[in-house]
Amino acid sequence: MLILKGSLLKDLVSPAEVIEAVEHAMVLYEGDDFLMPPRMHTEYEGNVLLLMPSFIKSSFGTKLVTVFPENLKHDQAVIQGVMLLNDAATGSPMAMMDASVLTGMRTGAVSATGIKYLSDPAVRSLGIIGAGIQAYYQAIMASAVRSLERIYISDLDRNRAEKLASSLSSELEAEIIISPSNGDLVTASEVVITATSSPYPVIPSDKENLRGKTFVGIGSFKPSMREIPEGLFHLINRVYVDSRQASQESGDLIYALKAGLIKEEKIFTIGKLINQSIKPSQHSTSFFKSVGMALFDLLVAEKIYSQAKSQGVGIDIDIT
Repeated sequence: MLILKGSLLKDLVSPAEVIEAVEHAMVLYEGDDFLMPPRMHTEYEGNVLLLMPSFIKSSFGTKLVTVFPENLKHDQAVIQGVMLLNDAATGSPMAMMDASVLTGMRTGAVSATGIKYLSDPAVRSLGIIGAGIQAYYQAIMASAVRSLERIYISDLDRNRAEKLASSLSSELEAEIIISPSNGDLVTASEVVITATSSPYPVIPSDKENLRGKTFVGIGSFKPSMREIPEGLFHLINRVYVDSRQASQESGDLIYALKAGLIKEEKIFTIGKLINQSIKPSQHSTSFFKSVGMALFDLLVAEKIYSQAKSQGVGIDIDIT
């Protein structure tokens, strides 16, 4: 079994390769050549354990990940865990890799895929609300699908925003700007990504300030979490999601459905847009809601493992 540390993963695959793997997973999700049992979601004292298995013809995998929000106070990653990749023919474990970096890369790639298919190719500005570790990957992956000139960052913790800005400035050509407020960020940005654990909307519900922009919500993965304001739902005629479970898992959609802001039949998986089974909306404002799914992890883990084997990196151990 190959052990792959988190520090290796970003060097093994490019943003374009991760996005390609995620897009493949989205298309695969529209068919029946996979098995993805419901993920186990257990919460204890405000912390979350997720167990996410999935199967395809070439391999299967299980991601075991924890979400500890208070880790930010101790300068530790909120998301931690491992991804186990197994051979489909024998069941033998092929690789174990850091799930924190894997999750960051694939979640950033999911958002980037949404931006690729929903936003105007000419957009040059991106805003990210929430400056946690996930925001780093969001900026990196979004920059792989759009020629960004300006990236705006907003966070309740100014020091954390400055730290993120510093790390992005050394890797991207775009100008990195810390916004004084979320409202200012939305005003300045053509694409907005929300990456928080907030229980309340983090964007002012000003329809004129929301109009004509592309919004990507990645933070709300529980019914108690919301990031998106009511005003946005008055500007769109459909919501795009990464998986069908989004309307049952995300507080953003649960609230919107109960309040009559959107109907269930107006929620579409983005895979249907990619495989052209539906046509793009004619509205200039769009919203993509992601809650994640195990297929993303599996397809990206396969790509990482393939590259690691071809490059001869990682620690090979015999656990038998």
